[in-house]
Amino acid sequence: NLDGLRKAYLENLNTVLTAVKKLIEKLPNSKIIITADHGEYLGEYGKLGHSTNLKKWPITEVPWFTIET
Repeated sequence: NLDGLRKAYLENLNTVLTAVKKLIEKLPNSKIIITADHGEYLGEYGKLGHSTNLKKWPITEVPWFTIET
């Protein structure tokens, strides 16, 4: 079920962000880059996961952000 998948994805993201917060606290005056190897379809184009037969956003856009502490 799509709603369950999206909920699980958000729960996983929250777990990661909790770990990132701890990392930030341990690395003052640092530049931290958080990234992944690919994005995920969460219902876009009727796809789920990271299907290789359709190369469109969001799997072609690698999620990342930079934190300067």
